[in-house]
Amino acid sequence: MAINVTENDDGSITIEWDEHDDYEKMYNDWSENDFITALTSGILAVAQNTGYDVSGNTVPGVIVGSPETSEQSVTETSGLTEEKKEG
Repeated sequence: MAINVTENDDGSITIEWDEHDDYEKMYNDWSENDFITALTSGILAVAQNTGYDVSGNTVPGVIVGSPETSEQSVTETSGLTEEKKEG
């Protein structure tokens, strides 16, 4: 499995994969939101497994920008700072 992610000059990203690979061809039908959900779910899982407090991020696949209001934001990573790392 070899997904290539490239940051473009305008700050956007391009995700590329082998469209004919037996495993990777599943991405052929994914939407932009599918990729965002997969990435944010992975980020939350890694953060939780490495001791970060992700308690404000309760919706799988969505990073909550403001735990007080549960306002959803996939561009912010509130709650994943070094200060919030559990001891």
